[in-house]
Amino acid sequence: MPDAADQRRSPSTRRRPEHSLIRVGDEDEQKLHTSEKSLRRLILLFRTRPKLLARAIVAVIAVCSSLCVWEVRGSESGWHPRKDDLRGARPRFVFFQSQSTPRRNWESKPSSGFHRAVKPMDEQLTQSEKRKKSKWYNNKQRYAIGDSKGRENCKAQYEWQETSFPSCNAVHEVDLSHMRHKFEDGSSTRTIDHINNGGWSDIWVMKEYDGTKRVIKTKLFQHDFTDRNFDRYRRDALVMERLSSYPSVMNIYGFCGVTHLVEYSEGGDIEGAEISADPKEAQMDRLRIAEQVARSIADLHNFDLEGRASVSSTDITPYQFLSMGGKYKLNDFNRARFISWDENGPCPFYVAKNPGKWRAPEEYHYEGEDEKIDVYSAGNIVRGISHICTFSLQFVMPFISSDQAFATFCQIYFILTGKKPFENIKTDETYQSVKKGKTPHVKKELQQSRDPVTIALLKAMEMCFIYDPNERATAREVANYLTSQLKIFENSASP
Repeated sequence: MPDAADQRRSPSTRRRPEHSLIRVGDEDEQKLHTSEKSLRRLILLFRTRPKLLARAIVAVIAVCSSLCVWEVRGSESGWHPRKDDLRGARPRFVFFQSQSTPRRNWESKPSSGFHRAVKPMDEQLTQSEKRKKSKWYNNKQRYAIGDSKGRENCKAQYEWQETSFPSCNAVHEVDLSHMRHKFEDGSSTRTIDHINNGGWSDIWVMKEYDGTKRVIKTKLFQHDFTDRNFDRYRRDALVMERLSSYPSVMNIYGFCGVTHLVEYSEGGDIEGAEISADPKEAQMDRLRIAEQVARSIADLHNFDLEGRASVSSTDITPYQFLSMGGKYKLNDFNRARFISWDENGPCPFYVAKNPGKWRAPEEYHYEGEDEKIDVYSAGNIVRGISHICTFSLQFVMPFISSDQAFATFCQIYFILTGKKPFENIKTDETYQSVKKGKTPHVKKELQQSRDPVTIALLKAMEMCFIYDPNERATAREVANYLTSQLKIFENSASP
């Protein structure tokens, strides 16, 4: 019989340290592979493999933490999918891209003879859209159509402000399946091409059977299909439809959902305005452009009833005016606001975010707004027009002809010199300056100019730059003033 000391030294009776590994014996191995109960197998596996157990615990903690963070963010944003919301699933988009179109953050893959790229919608891109969607729903519950705080009796002035007039059949008749059209002789011509994009739409140009060009505006892929975004495109199409009889606003031919079929602009925007090489005619060109800008805004404000605005663009910049037939037309109304009324008069509207340097002081104060913000923004455009070609040509005359010099500086100076408001000032500083009543700088030689056109433009700019919107001129008053000045100069110039 072994003594007690031998038993203590025996491996089978020695006490194992707590940190040592528990090895699987033959009996445990057999249980591990033959057990019918999955839970028992899992427990036995963790008992025999401590490292695996530790990793599993860490993984469970990480998953729980992620779920908690996701739940907190969801509750903060206030967004919860509705059972009846069929737009919750992210769709996939098919894009058509030509060889001449710059590639963006997605790669096109050739298929079926033309370039086609399928871009899956990334869930991460929708987080901001979900927050905006929740905020939009809350605003619609609290405020009236004009987003008017504190005036619950505000109602739409007209029925059309709360509806739309889609023409989906006309839109779907446009064939987007082929980028080129082949003729019997083997030649071909491009029928669809991507030419530009904005903050909310891709711009495509297409040719009809007779060669007439039209523009198709489609939603940018990074924006979600939300009710808030659908309403944005509805407002854009609705304003263009209401103003289709006005030559100062771009024509629309079809609308469906987030797609518009509109007029094609053969020219550019005001920033690329073509000015005559003749100095006297160039002055008239500047005045004509300013008059067209003011006239477009005045028509927008007064198309329902003169003196009673029903729409405000809220996004007046030189890029919203496109040249068609030698005249500039206003377009792009996806940021427009419909003005509501109550028994006290027009209700102010409130916009959640007002970026950019072209805006009125009340926009940066985030106070109640009305159509007068468009007038203030128009003043920045008039100021830009008044700066065209103000450089002396004495430095370039020895090298090129006078006509070439004038035309060159008319094209370049609008882009490179101080036309844009607060060009060399930071955005935050611009906001504070405008809120304090400061206006963009006007060169001293312009302020002291005796040129009648320059004087007229400066006068129109002063009418737009009045700080108090109640005292600020209306768009119609500015347009009528510029029209009267234009007639005077045209009559004096005629033989």
